[in-house]
Amino acid sequence: MGVVVGRRAAIMRYTLISDARACPWPRSTGCDAVVCTSPDTPPPRTAPPSFMNKLQQLAKPSYRPSTEDILNVRDPTRTIETLDFQYHKAKFRVIDVGGQRMERPKWNLTGDITAVIFVCALTEYNQVLREDVKQNRLKESLNLFDIACNRRYPDKPIILFLNKADLFRQKIEQTDLSVCFPNYKGGCNYDPALAYIKQKFLNIRKDKGKEIYMYETTATDSSNMEKIIVAMMDIVQKQNLEQSGFN
Repeated sequence: MGVVVGRRAAIMRYTLISDARACPWPRSTGCDAVVCTSPDTPPPRTAPPSFMNKLQQLAKPSYRPSTEDILNVRDPTRTIETLDFQYHKAKFRVIDVGGQRMERPKWNLTGDITAVIFVCALTEYNQVLREDVKQNRLKESLNLFDIACNRRYPDKPIILFLNKADLFRQKIEQTDLSVCFPNYKGGCNYDPALAYIKQKFLNIRKDKGKEIYMYETTATDSSNMEKIIVAMMDIVQKQNLEQSGFN
């Protein structure tokens, strides 16, 4: 069974200084770490605390990344990547395609698939695209979801990951969702804000009978794969029943 992963490049790239002693600010100033970027690399929007809190450890020649470190690394998908794996007797193929505007034409190369995994970062409601500073990132995700749900894969179920839920919970306390959606009246509260975003995605679905498996996720949570497997097994079982004449 095949599944295509579509995601937009909501990804930050960091270049850490190689020697923690080179920090130009003394610790008494409150500077815990410094992120140095090359001239052609935009500065990060937020510091990654998982790395910033152990910069000196990262600078040691003997450093070896932990599983958590690897999960915290972000890198945009710039080509079609395929992963094959087996869960019990079921064989899966995950096809990862980029969601950036320049990567979307490659969606036509994925071939026949069983379902779509769509990943959206909840925290991007007050951020803009790198390729278009006039376009809000969350609104762009909704536009992209429309393309995937109603045009490119209209007959395929979708597994929707509303990602970075932990960071969204922190951010919504400071920044109201109304900066993105003026009609939102739930204030700086996690539950109504999350419900509002969920409904925005559900409203896009033209075929109200189309299956959408929706999960709030954390990017570094390794159990996300379990959610995918559970949803895929359910999808395949339903498809097998339909093919057998049982609806």
